[in-house]
Amino acid sequence: MAAVTVAVCFAVIVGAFVVSALRRRLREGEPGGGDVAASQRHYLAANWAEVEAAARRGGMTPDEIAAVRRNLLGG
Repeated sequence: MAAVTVAVCFAVIVGAFVVSALRRRLREGEPGGGDVAASQRHYLAANWAEVEAAARRGGMTPDEIAAVRRNLLGG
């Protein structure tokens, strides 16, 4: 009975370690530590049409949208 208890405790501890390691990797975003701001800029640039449509629905003026586009895409 004691061997089963030790095995279950070991499995729980190893499982917690694995889950913790996976969550840490997901938070980092990339294997090398990843830059969150760069990831966000890349996502916004890749989905610019949807971002622009949402900005218009939110009440941004065309000049404001153009300024955001310049800051985000550099042009």
